[in-house]
Amino acid sequence: MAAHDAGANEAGDPLTVNWVEHWLRSHGEEAYFVPELEVQARRALGEAPAVRAAVGELERQGKVRVLRPAWGDPHVPASALELVTWAEGEDPARVVERLERQWAHWLRAFLATHRCS
Repeated sequence: MAAHDAGANEAGDPLTVNWVEHWLRSHGEEAYFVPELEVQARRALGEAPAVRAAVGELERQGKVRVLRPAWGDPHVPASALELVTWAEGEDPARVVERLERQWAHWLRAFLATHRCS
C-alpha cells in the first residue's frame, strides 16, 4: 500500500502546525491516526484546532507523510483512518514501512474483532 502526497486544501494555522510538528517529532518513530492527534491537540490547546489542515500543511512542506488507505466500509469514514508520521530527514523507505506497519497492526486487530451484522 502506498502513502499518498495529497494534503488538505487549506493551510493550517501556525499554532496548530507548530504543535503538530512538535508532537510528531517528540513521539519517536511511530505513525498515528489523525483523529488521535486531534484528541491530543484538543487537550493541549484547549479548543478544536484544525489538525487536518495542519497535517496537510506539513505534508506540503515535506515534513510528514500521510497514508490514506482505501476503505470500503460505509460505517467508517476514510478520513478516520488517515495515518501520519514524521518524515523530514528520514529514509523514505523507513517512513513508508512505519505507516504500513501501523496500518497492518490496526487492520489485524479490527478484523479479529469486527463482525458485520
